[in-house]
Amino acid sequence: MKKMKKHKSFDISSQEDNELTLISYEITDERMLDKTVKKLPSRVREQIEELYGLLSSDPEKAIPPLIELIKKYPDVPVFSNYLTAAYRMSGQEEKTNSIILESYKKHPDYLFARINYALYWIQKGEPHKVPEIFDHKLELQMLYPKRRKFHITEFMNFNGLMALYYNAIGEREIAIRYYQMIKQVDPAYDIVQVVKNTLYPSLRVRLLRKLLKHPAKNVK
Repeated sequence: MKKMKKHKSFDISSQEDNELTLISYEITDERMLDKTVKKLPSRVREQIEELYGLLSSDPEKAIPPLIELIKKYPDVPVFSNYLTAAYRMSGQEEKTNSIILESYKKHPDYLFARINYALYWIQKGEPHKVPEIFDHKLELQMLYPKRRKFHITEFMNFNGLMALYYNAIGEREIAIRYYQMIKQVDPAYDIVQVVKNTLYPSLRVRLLRKLLKHPAKNVK
């Protein structure tokens, strides 16, 4: 896969300055193997590629081998991340939440375990838990000060999560900036669509929310 071009992104985590600070990231879609993955046998690394493909085509089929890999390699967090995706894509909400909680407990410093755990609490209506999950470092450069290159999955999912977080705490303008940032990188990316639907719900959804918020009185 070819390397993507550099993109500019806004540092909108700091609210003390009146001006936005531009930070230059290099975002790539080239493979960036986690250090735990690098230590795996080559055949297992090849299996990871196969399982990644299954997540889109047949997520339920990916579940049994992922469970076995987690048992065999409990210190490799990518397997738990893939299993979370497989459960989510196959509509198994209870098992999705269970593996999210388990993964964060086992791998609290793994970025995707943090992202999934933060999203879990946003969906539970408790977005105030998010800053602590990221040690109050709500910007990739703060989390990883020595890095300038990030994989597109890291960049898009982290910043998409931040858009959902700021929207959930009532900071809509900041949420929109995050949305515009990830949309600029790849408008077709899944998290972009999730954020878009959250920030700009359809008329039908808005009416439903209004009815739920202000239900009609019972007619005697």
